[in-house]
Amino acid sequence: MDPRDLVPYLGMAALFAAVVAFALYLVPLFSEAGLQATETPEDPANTAIYVVAVLFITALMIAAMRYDVDFLVQVGVLFAVGVLAFYVLDAFLPFAAGAAAAAALVAALYLYPEWYVVDAAGVLMAAGAVAIFGVSLGVLPALLLLVLLAAYDAVAVYRTKHMLTLADGVMEMRLPVVFVVPRRWDYSFLDSHDELEEGEHDALYMGLGDAVVPSVLAASALAFTPEMHDVAGVEAYTAGGSIVGIALGFVALMYLVSKGKPHAGLPLLNGGAILGFFAGSFLVGLGPLQALGLA
Repeated sequence: MDPRDLVPYLGMAALFAAVVAFALYLVPLFSEAGLQATETPEDPANTAIYVVAVLFITALMIAAMRYDVDFLVQVGVLFAVGVLAFYVLDAFLPFAAGAAAAAALVAALYLYPEWYVVDAAGVLMAAGAVAIFGVSLGVLPALLLLVLLAAYDAVAVYRTKHMLTLADGVMEMRLPVVFVVPRRWDYSFLDSHDELEEGEHDALYMGLGDAVVPSVLAASALAFTPEMHDVAGVEAYTAGGSIVGIALGFVALMYLVSKGKPHAGLPLLNGGAILGFFAGSFLVGLGPLQALGLA
Protein backbone atom coordinates (compact mmCIF):
# COMPACT_ATOMS: atom_id res chain seq x y z
CA MET A 1 0.00 0.00 0.00
CA ASP A 2 1.23 3.48 -0.88
CA PRO A 3 1.99 5.33 2.40
CA ARG A 4 -0.17 8.19 1.14
CA ASP A 5 -3.14 5.84 1.19
CA LEU A 6 -2.81 5.67 4.97
CA VAL A 7 -3.53 9.38 5.43
CA PRO A 8 -7.36 9.04 5.50
CA TYR A 9 -7.11 6.26 8.08
CA LEU A 10 -4.80 8.36 10.24
CA GLY A 11 -7.22 11.25 9.91
CA MET A 12 -10.11 9.05 11.03
CA ALA A 13 -8.02 7.79 13.94
CA ALA A 14 -7.34 11.40 14.96
CA LEU A 15 -11.06 12.22 14.96
CA PHE A 16 -11.81 9.07 16.97
CA ALA A 17 -9.07 9.88 19.48
CA ALA A 18 -10.32 13.46 19.80
CA VAL A 19 -13.79 12.21 20.72
CA VAL A 20 -12.48 9.81 23.36
CA ALA A 21 -10.02 12.26 24.92
CA PHE A 22 -12.50 15.14 24.95
CA ALA A 23 -15.27 12.96 26.38
CA LEU A 24 -13.10 11.67 29.23
CA TYR A 25 -12.08 15.24 30.02
CA LEU A 26 -15.77 16.19 30.20
CA VAL A 27 -16.83 13.29 32.43
CA PRO A 28 -15.87 14.86 35.79
CA LEU A 29 -17.21 18.24 34.65
CA PHE A 30 -20.57 16.77 33.63
CA SER A 31 -20.74 14.68 36.78
CA GLU A 32 -20.13 17.72 38.96
CA ALA A 33 -22.72 19.70 37.00
CA GLY A 34 -25.34 16.99 37.59
CA LEU A 35 -25.92 16.18 33.92
CA GLN A 36 -26.82 12.56 34.62
CA ALA A 37 -29.81 11.49 32.54
CA THR A 38 -30.88 8.91 35.16
CA GLU A 39 -31.12 8.98 38.94
CA THR A 40 -30.14 5.31 39.26
CA PRO A 41 -27.14 4.82 36.94
CA GLU A 42 -26.38 1.33 38.28
CA ASP A 43 -29.82 -0.04 37.31
CA PRO A 44 -29.47 -2.42 34.32
CA ALA A 45 -33.02 -1.51 33.28
CA ASN A 46 -31.59 1.76 32.00
CA THR A 47 -29.90 -0.21 29.24
CA ALA A 48 -33.23 -1.42 27.90
CA ILE A 49 -34.55 2.15 27.85
CA TYR A 50 -31.62 3.38 25.79
CA VAL A 51 -31.73 0.45 23.36
CA VAL A 52 -35.47 0.96 22.78
CA ALA A 53 -34.79 4.66 22.24
CA VAL A 54 -32.12 3.88 19.63
CA LEU A 55 -34.46 1.51 17.78
CA PHE A 56 -37.33 3.99 17.92
CA ILE A 57 -35.27 6.93 16.65
CA THR A 58 -33.78 4.80 13.88
CA ALA A 59 -37.24 3.70 12.78
CA LEU A 60 -38.50 7.30 12.78
CA MET A 61 -35.56 8.47 10.66
CA ILE A 62 -36.01 5.70 8.09
CA ALA A 63 -39.76 6.36 7.95
CA ALA A 64 -39.16 10.09 7.45
CA MET A 65 -36.84 9.37 4.52
CA ARG A 66 -39.22 6.85 3.00
CA TYR A 67 -42.16 9.28 3.09
CA ASP A 68 -40.13 12.25 1.81
CA VAL A 69 -40.18 14.29 4.99
CA ASP A 70 -36.41 14.36 5.30
CA PHE A 71 -36.53 17.86 6.75
CA LEU A 72 -37.81 16.36 10.01
CA VAL A 73 -34.61 14.33 10.29
CA GLN A 74 -32.54 17.42 9.52
CA VAL A 75 -34.37 19.48 12.14
CA GLY A 76 -34.01 16.75 14.75
CA VAL A 77 -30.30 16.20 14.16
CA LEU A 78 -29.49 19.92 14.08
CA PHE A 79 -31.42 20.40 17.31
CA ALA A 80 -29.42 17.58 18.93
CA VAL A 81 -26.19 19.16 17.66
CA GLY A 82 -27.16 22.49 19.20
CA VAL A 83 -28.05 20.99 22.58
CA LEU A 84 -24.98 18.77 22.87
CA ALA A 85 -22.64 21.47 21.57
CA PHE A 86 -24.03 23.88 24.14
CA TYR A 87 -23.50 21.41 26.99
CA VAL A 88 -19.89 20.93 25.89
CA LEU A 89 -19.13 24.60 25.28
CA ASP A 90 -20.88 25.68 28.48
CA ALA A 91 -18.18 23.80 30.39
CA PHE A 92 -15.61 26.28 29.06
CA LEU A 93 -17.45 29.45 28.12
CA PRO A 94 -19.91 31.82 29.81
CA PHE A 95 -23.54 30.88 29.21
CA ALA A 96 -24.21 33.49 26.53
CA ALA A 97 -20.98 32.74 24.67
CA GLY A 98 -21.63 29.00 24.75
CA ALA A 99 -25.17 29.45 23.46
CA ALA A 100 -23.98 31.79 20.68
CA ALA A 101 -21.22 29.39 19.63
CA ALA A 102 -23.63 26.43 19.56
CA ALA A 103 -26.10 28.44 17.48
CA ALA A 104 -23.31 29.48 15.10
CA LEU A 105 -22.31 25.84 14.65
CA VAL A 106 -25.88 24.83 13.82
CA ALA A 107 -26.11 27.70 11.34
CA ALA A 108 -22.84 26.64 9.70
CA LEU A 109 -24.11 23.08 9.36
CA TYR A 110 -27.32 24.29 7.75
CA LEU A 111 -25.74 26.84 5.42
CA TYR A 112 -22.40 25.26 4.52
CA PRO A 113 -22.05 21.61 5.63
CA GLU A 114 -18.60 20.98 4.14
CA TRP A 115 -16.71 17.98 5.49
CA TYR A 116 -14.60 19.92 7.99
CA VAL A 117 -17.70 21.63 9.42
CA VAL A 118 -19.43 18.26 9.72
CA ASP A 119 -16.40 16.71 11.39
CA ALA A 120 -15.97 19.57 13.87
CA ALA A 121 -19.63 19.34 14.83
CA GLY A 122 -19.35 15.56 15.01
CA VAL A 123 -16.48 15.69 17.50
CA LEU A 124 -18.38 18.09 19.79
CA MET A 125 -21.61 16.14 19.48
CA ALA A 126 -19.99 12.74 20.02
CA ALA A 127 -17.86 13.87 22.97
CA GLY A 128 -20.90 15.39 24.66
CA ALA A 129 -22.98 12.27 24.07
CA VAL A 130 -20.26 9.97 25.43
CA ALA A 131 -19.82 12.09 28.55
CA ILE A 132 -23.56 12.22 29.26
CA PHE A 133 -23.97 8.48 28.72
CA GLY A 134 -20.87 7.84 30.80
CA VAL A 135 -22.14 9.71 33.86
CA SER A 136 -25.66 8.29 33.40
CA LEU A 137 -24.87 4.58 33.12
CA GLY A 138 -22.97 2.49 35.64
CA VAL A 139 -20.40 0.01 34.39
CA LEU A 140 -22.74 -2.98 34.15
CA PRO A 141 -25.51 -1.11 32.27
CA ALA A 142 -22.87 0.42 29.98
CA LEU A 143 -21.39 -2.99 29.22
CA LEU A 144 -24.84 -4.41 28.49
CA LEU A 145 -25.50 -1.49 26.17
CA LEU A 146 -22.33 -2.27 24.21
CA VAL A 147 -23.25 -5.94 23.87
CA LEU A 148 -26.79 -5.28 22.66
CA LEU A 149 -25.88 -2.50 20.25
CA ALA A 150 -23.02 -4.53 18.78
CA ALA A 151 -25.48 -7.33 18.00
CA TYR A 152 -27.97 -4.83 16.57
CA ASP A 153 -25.31 -3.19 14.40
CA ALA A 154 -24.27 -6.53 12.93
CA VAL A 155 -27.88 -7.38 12.03
CA ALA A 156 -28.58 -3.90 10.68
CA VAL A 157 -25.50 -3.87 8.43
CA TYR A 158 -25.14 -7.47 7.28
CA ARG A 159 -28.68 -8.84 7.29
CA THR A 160 -31.40 -6.18 7.02
CA LYS A 161 -28.94 -3.56 5.67
CA HIS A 162 -31.22 -0.76 6.88
CA MET A 163 -28.28 0.90 8.62
CA LEU A 164 -26.61 1.42 5.24
CA THR A 165 -29.84 2.91 3.88
CA LEU A 166 -30.01 5.25 6.84
CA ALA A 167 -26.37 6.26 6.48
CA ASP A 168 -26.79 7.03 2.76
CA GLY A 169 -29.83 9.16 3.55
CA VAL A 170 -28.16 11.30 6.21
CA MET A 171 -25.07 11.67 4.01
CA GLU A 172 -27.26 13.18 1.30
CA MET A 173 -28.50 15.70 3.87
CA ARG A 174 -24.89 16.42 4.92
CA LEU A 175 -25.64 15.87 8.60
CA PRO A 176 -22.99 15.31 11.31
CA VAL A 177 -23.83 11.70 12.02
CA VAL A 178 -20.82 10.48 10.05
CA PHE A 179 -17.16 11.43 10.13
CA VAL A 180 -15.80 12.28 6.69
CA VAL A 181 -12.08 12.16 5.84
CA PRO A 182 -11.17 13.00 2.21
CA ARG A 183 -8.96 10.70 0.16
CA ARG A 184 -7.91 13.53 -2.17
CA TRP A 185 -7.11 17.20 -1.62
CA ASP A 186 -9.81 18.60 -3.92
CA TYR A 187 -12.61 16.60 -2.31
CA SER A 188 -15.86 18.41 -1.45
CA PHE A 189 -18.52 16.77 0.68
CA LEU A 190 -21.06 19.21 -0.75
CA ASP A 191 -20.47 17.90 -4.28
CA SER A 192 -19.97 14.24 -3.38
CA HIS A 193 -22.42 11.55 -4.47
CA ASP A 194 -20.79 8.62 -2.64
CA GLU A 195 -23.00 5.85 -1.35
CA LEU A 196 -21.99 3.24 1.23
CA GLU A 197 -21.62 0.33 -1.13
CA GLU A 198 -18.70 -1.79 -2.24
CA GLY A 199 -15.89 -0.10 -4.14
CA GLU A 200 -13.55 2.87 -3.86
CA HIS A 201 -14.96 6.12 -2.48
CA ASP A 202 -13.73 9.70 -2.62
CA ALA A 203 -13.60 9.81 1.18
CA LEU A 204 -13.45 7.54 4.20
CA TYR A 205 -16.66 7.45 6.22
CA MET A 206 -17.48 6.23 9.72
CA GLY A 207 -20.74 6.59 11.61
CA LEU A 208 -20.68 8.77 14.71
CA GLY A 209 -22.15 5.91 16.71
CA ASP A 210 -18.99 3.90 16.11
CA ALA A 211 -17.08 6.50 18.12
CA VAL A 212 -19.78 7.11 20.73
CA VAL A 213 -20.94 3.66 21.80
CA PRO A 214 -17.64 1.91 22.66
CA SER A 215 -16.35 5.04 24.38
CA VAL A 216 -19.31 4.97 26.77
CA LEU A 217 -17.73 2.06 28.66
CA ALA A 218 -14.47 3.98 29.15
CA ALA A 219 -16.40 7.04 30.34
CA SER A 220 -18.53 4.94 32.69
CA ALA A 221 -15.44 3.22 34.10
CA LEU A 222 -13.89 6.62 34.75
CA ALA A 223 -17.06 7.91 36.44
CA PHE A 224 -18.07 4.90 38.53
CA THR A 225 -15.19 2.51 39.11
CA PRO A 226 -13.70 4.61 41.97
CA GLU A 227 -17.05 4.49 43.76
CA MET A 228 -17.19 0.69 43.56
CA HIS A 229 -13.71 -0.19 44.72
CA ASP A 230 -11.26 1.21 47.21
CA VAL A 231 -8.28 0.67 44.93
CA ALA A 232 -6.11 3.69 44.17
CA GLY A 233 -6.08 4.52 40.47
CA VAL A 234 -8.29 1.62 39.45
CA GLU A 235 -10.28 3.89 37.14
CA ALA A 236 -7.14 4.59 35.12
CA TYR A 237 -6.74 0.86 34.47
CA THR A 238 -10.37 0.11 33.63
CA ALA A 239 -10.92 3.20 31.47
CA GLY A 240 -7.43 2.94 30.01
CA GLY A 241 -7.89 -0.73 29.22
CA SER A 242 -11.13 0.08 27.41
CA ILE A 243 -9.36 2.73 25.34
CA VAL A 244 -6.59 0.33 24.35
CA GLY A 245 -9.19 -2.27 23.38
CA ILE A 246 -11.10 0.29 21.32
CA ALA A 247 -7.88 1.26 19.54
CA LEU A 248 -7.17 -2.36 18.61
CA GLY A 249 -10.74 -2.80 17.41
CA PHE A 250 -10.40 0.38 15.35
CA VAL A 251 -7.25 -0.92 13.63
CA ALA A 252 -9.01 -4.17 12.78
CA LEU A 253 -12.06 -2.29 11.48
CA MET A 254 -9.99 0.02 9.28
CA TYR A 255 -8.18 -3.00 7.84
CA LEU A 256 -11.52 -4.51 6.81
CA VAL A 257 -12.80 -1.19 5.47
CA SER A 258 -9.63 -0.83 3.38
CA LYS A 259 -10.83 -3.84 1.38
CA GLY A 260 -13.58 -1.65 -0.08
CA LYS A 261 -16.63 -3.08 1.69
CA PRO A 262 -18.83 -1.49 4.38
CA HIS A 263 -18.58 -3.19 7.75
CA ALA A 264 -20.41 -3.05 11.07
CA GLY A 265 -18.07 -1.21 13.40
CA LEU A 266 -19.58 -1.92 16.80
CA PRO A 267 -18.86 -5.68 17.02
CA LEU A 268 -15.11 -5.00 16.78
CA LEU A 269 -15.03 -1.70 18.65
CA ASN A 270 -17.36 -2.72 21.47
CA GLY A 271 -15.71 -6.11 21.75
CA GLY A 272 -12.34 -4.42 22.08
CA ALA A 273 -13.67 -2.00 24.70
CA ILE A 274 -15.12 -4.83 26.81
CA LEU A 275 -12.04 -7.04 26.61
CA GLY A 276 -9.83 -4.05 27.40
CA PHE A 277 -11.96 -3.15 30.41
CA PHE A 278 -11.61 -6.62 31.91
CA ALA A 279 -7.90 -6.73 31.08
CA GLY A 280 -7.39 -3.44 32.94
CA SER A 281 -9.41 -4.73 35.88
CA PHE A 282 -7.32 -7.88 35.98
CA LEU A 283 -4.12 -5.83 36.19
CA VAL A 284 -5.29 -4.33 39.50
CA GLY A 285 -6.46 -7.66 40.88
CA LEU A 286 -10.19 -7.38 40.23
CA GLY A 287 -12.18 -10.35 39.01
CA PRO A 288 -14.95 -9.91 36.42
CA LEU A 289 -17.73 -9.70 39.01
CA GLN A 290 -15.78 -7.23 41.12
CA ALA A 291 -15.09 -5.08 38.09
CA LEU A 292 -18.82 -4.95 37.38
CA GLY A 293 -19.66 -4.12 41.00
CA LEU A 294 -21.43 -7.43 41.53
CA ALA A 295 -19.12 -8.78 44.21
